[in-house]
Amino acid sequence: IPCVPWQSQTSGHICSKKGAAPGPWRKLEGKHCGGVSNKWGENIATWADGTSAGYNTAREGVEACQKLCAARAECHGFVYERSSKKCAWKKAAFKPFDLEGHDCYEKTNTSG
Repeated sequence: IPCVPWQSQTSGHICSKKGAAPGPWRKLEGKHCGGVSNKWGENIATWADGTSAGYNTAREGVEACQKLCAARAECHGFVYERSSKKCAWKKAAFKPFDLEGHDCYEKTNTSG
């Protein structure tokens, strides 16, 4: 899927790839998403339907994390640990902070 200007990497969004989750996503490189109520934010260990979210589980890459989060309305973003390829699902509101080796991915459209 080709990128459109408002999804370009220069604007902080990543472009969709074939088979990737619908975007757009805002990537905060070198950041943990954090939270307003506590430093580490509100984790999602169980999805709204009661199934395990597989919190902080290694995935095949960031695209796999995006696809899983995009499928869940309650997932507003995730922290991606680059070295282990782990996804830590988060609910908004975010208060990002610096954390080497991690990237915060935030849904920019949380209506669904």
